Amino acid sequence: MHRRSLLHPTAAMALCLATLVAGTSGQAQSLVDATLIQDPGVPRPTLPYVGVPQGSIVADDFNRPDGPIGPLWTVVNGSFSVVGNRADAGSSLSRALLTGAVSSVVEMDIAMTGTGTDYVAAVLDQGAGASNIFVKVQNNGGTPLFDRVGCYTGNNGPSFGLGFFSLSTPFATAHMRVSVDALRVVTLELTNIDGGAGTQTYVCTGAPPAEGTGAGIGNFAAGLGFIDNFAVDGVADADLSIVMTDAPDPVVAGTNLTYTATMTNTGPGAAQNARFTVPLPAGTTLVSATPSAGGSCTAVSPIVCTWAGATANAAVRTANIVATVAANTANGAFLNSSATAASDTPDSDPADNLSTVSTAVVTNANLSMALTDAPDPVIAGTQLTYTATMSQGGPSDAQNARFSVAIPVESTFVSAVASAGGACAGTTTVTCTWAGATATGVNRSATIVVNVLANVTQGSVIGATATATSDTFDPTSGNNIANATTTVNANANLTITLTDGPDPVIAGTNLTYVATLNNAGPSDAQNAAITLPLPAGTTFVSAAASAGGSCNAASPVVCTWLGATTTATTRTATIVALVSPAQLANISATATASSSTNDPTPGNNSATATTTVTTSADLSITLTDAPDPVIAGTNLTYVATLSNAGPSDAQGATITLPLPAGTSFVSAAPSAGGSCNAASPVVCIWAGATAPAGVRTVDIVVAVSSGQTANLSATATASSTTNDQTPGNNSATATTVVEVRADVAITLTDAPDPVIAGTQLTYTALVSNAGPSDATAVVVTLPTPTNTSFVSGSVTGGGSCAGSPVVCTVSGSMLPGSSRTVTIVMLVAAAAPEGSTISATATVSAGSPDPNAANNSASTTTAVITRADLALTFTASVPQVLINVPVTFTAVSLNQGPSDAQGVSVTVTLTPDFRYAGHTATGATCTTPQVGNTGAIVCTWAGATIPGASRTLVVTAFSNNEGPTAVNASTTSTTVDPDTGNNFGSITVQVGYLVEEIPTLNGLGLILMGLLFGLIGIAAVRRDM
Repeated sequence: MHRRSLLHPTAAMALCLATLVAGTSGQAQSLVDATLIQDPGVPRPTLPYVGVPQGSIVADDFNRPDGPIGPLWTVVNGSFSVVGNRADAGSSLSRALLTGAVSSVVEMDIAMTGTGTDYVAAVLDQGAGASNIFVKVQNNGGTPLFDRVGCYTGNNGPSFGLGFFSLSTPFATAHMRVSVDALRVVTLELTNIDGGAGTQTYVCTGAPPAEGTGAGIGNFAAGLGFIDNFAVDGVADADLSIVMTDAPDPVVAGTNLTYTATMTNTGPGAAQNARFTVPLPAGTTLVSATPSAGGSCTAVSPIVCTWAGATANAAVRTANIVATVAANTANGAFLNSSATAASDTPDSDPADNLSTVSTAVVTNANLSMALTDAPDPVIAGTQLTYTATMSQGGPSDAQNARFSVAIPVESTFVSAVASAGGACAGTTTVTCTWAGATATGVNRSATIVVNVLANVTQGSVIGATATATSDTFDPTSGNNIANATTTVNANANLTITLTDGPDPVIAGTNLTYVATLNNAGPSDAQNAAITLPLPAGTTFVSAAASAGGSCNAASPVVCTWLGATTTATTRTATIVALVSPAQLANISATATASSSTNDPTPGNNSATATTTVTTSADLSITLTDAPDPVIAGTNLTYVATLSNAGPSDAQGATITLPLPAGTSFVSAAPSAGGSCNAASPVVCIWAGATAPAGVRTVDIVVAVSSGQTANLSATATASSTTNDQTPGNNSATATTVVEVRADVAITLTDAPDPVIAGTQLTYTALVSNAGPSDATAVVVTLPTPTNTSFVSGSVTGGGSCAGSPVVCTVSGSMLPGSSRTVTIVMLVAAAAPEGSTISATATVSAGSPDPNAANNSASTTTAVITRADLALTFTASVPQVLINVPVTFTAVSLNQGPSDAQGVSVTVTLTPDFRYAGHTATGATCTTPQVGNTGAIVCTWAGATIPGASRTLVVTAFSNNEGPTAVNASTTSTTVDPDTGNNFGSITVQVGYLVEEIPTLNGLGLILMGLLFGLIGIAAVRRDM
């Protein structure tokens, strides 16, 4: 039968001694080594062995003098020594096997004394190779403690199972037990840690297959880690098996879970000190462990139930282990536990020595909720405190227990303070959470403070709801909700301020009142209003309310804000009033605040402002002139306009205008209510008040001297008895350009008309000045008309005429309305044709501009007639002549003018007694009878015979009849002769020897004489034929 060893600190051991091999003193020593605690400087744990009931113990307590480890050991690597009754490596990476030891269990005491890196190790299944089990406990160098564990193949070879990992709690000394079972599961058990009752157990699965049976120790470095009381053992085999069950499954966290372990020995040998170990799962607490007859169980986990002595083949051992599942165990978790059977007797089939069970965990936590409020009733706008209390009735922990409080919509969140361990978040719904577990019987609470909205109306009822929950199932959810209702009252403490500006205010300007209503709360003021009666002497201009408000437009001004005025809101009314321009006294106004909400302190609901009133009238003046430019001699009108820009009335407004030189007062017409003097300076006064925006005007008419040539400048000044803060605009000046305009005109007359060629023609030019200005340097010009020549000229009032054309200069200036006469005498040429006309145009000019040139010239046309007064002188060379003796008759036609005589003709008519003998007429064309005949000799001079010139016809005739004979002569022309009486001549020549007077004939005699002469003439004609 295969022999394996089993050694465990909990076994009931006898005091079995072993004889040490060479290198010791030869005396037997107990595994309980009292000398360990006497070694200086190193704490020594006491091994818990009390003996081994069967088999042989192979052990070494190293209680011998310092030196080599001795022949009991086979050093595989490095070196080992005994130092201070302990084993210590003599060099790095040392390993030694206990000679003859065959075991799957190794136990030893270990200690760490320094801060360097070092380890101590248990070696199992050592063979010839390097695939043994090597389990070490190591100081990783930071502190003088063991702090790491490693499961390795060979001496620090490849790791398996947990590998190299940290201890749960570092330590300096402990009892170390390492075992390996048939499933190649290595268990490291650390007990008696630092001399106390603490234990640490580590399991590394997947150990390499056994290559041998050797057992021993390992050590890394000298002087740090020490080994003492090394032991292995060997016993007979027994075959234990175990089955473990759980109930209930699933189990509710916070309730009891019962494990039932049943261990059976199938032999063949008895199992000495049979036992099984049930480690309670984390999160459970032992309630009881009840073994079957003869057994005893420990009261701490792992629960070890032991039946001392022998458990015979086929015997059954049981135990009921009751544990309370921790209330904080997570829902859905599994509790894993196992029962491991063991005895002091080797087990030939350890595969059935382990039974595991996994129990599902469910959780139930019965939460209940309570919610209170204070104060109740609460004032709108103040704080309301809710106290929410959540109770945990179990049985399980309530994971992440929390409650949510939906605060009233009529409130705003202020704060939330949770009881210990909790945290609150949210503002409309406040959720307070206690992360992790809330145990049964634990209350969670929070104080939640809200501010009740100031706009909640009187008598309203507001409510909050608290709801409890957790991540753990609650089997009785009906108590998870609590409600609280609160009655709300409203109070709004209104205050008001009133400011005025400007202060002082000038009469006639706007005064602005700013009334500011504040709600000191705590509640909203419903339908807040500001009322301001306007003081006497003011009139409403405007009223503007801040956002949401409206104002009427009359006194009293009422501005209203419908709805709520919150405590954070200021209501303002800006009211503008016009102070009467006539106001003199100070004014006072009072504003009042009100609302439909109760005001607990009405004494601060009104405010008064008193304003000082002053006066000021900003007068200004404008001055216009018309016409501009003005013509000298005409009227110039000044329009002075006084304006009062206010703001106050102007008392006794006055316009003053000194007249400029070169002008004279004509009139002054003020606007209604004014009066003016009639001299320079012109002063116009409006008694009483001239209101702001009032205008006073005066039209002042002056006559500009007709002789004025320089420009005019006038300045008007405005004044009143009221203070004028801006006197710079109280005067205005108008400068007028003066122009001269003299409307000179001329008329022209002629005399005589018609005029006789060769006589004088007189032109009379009447020059007048229609103004308006004086006319200077007046000149009349008359171009010389055809067929005329200048004779003389004169100007009334002084002046002179000369030249061709005739230029007449008028001396001095002609005042408007005056006239001067210019007389020009012209001689009409005697040769001027009959029926012709003489056209004359006279023009007048002046040194000043003439606005009307159309009347600056005048024309006249004179008809020309001709008159030539021919005077005939007719003479005979002799008064008497003999018969047939020639007589010379001379007829001279003298043109006595005044005109040329055109076509002058001279006729000498011979009586029958005279006979034509010849004639002379220089330049004339004549018709004559034949020589010797009687008749008329007519000579005509073509063209003109100028005045004073004469035409002469000399005719020679003879008479052959005796007696006195008359010869007649006459002259004519084609020109009218104004005096034909001198156009004839007659001469009687006595022919014969004696010329006697012919008696006077009566009428009948004369007739007969005529008949006689007729017959004589007929006879003469016939004779000429």
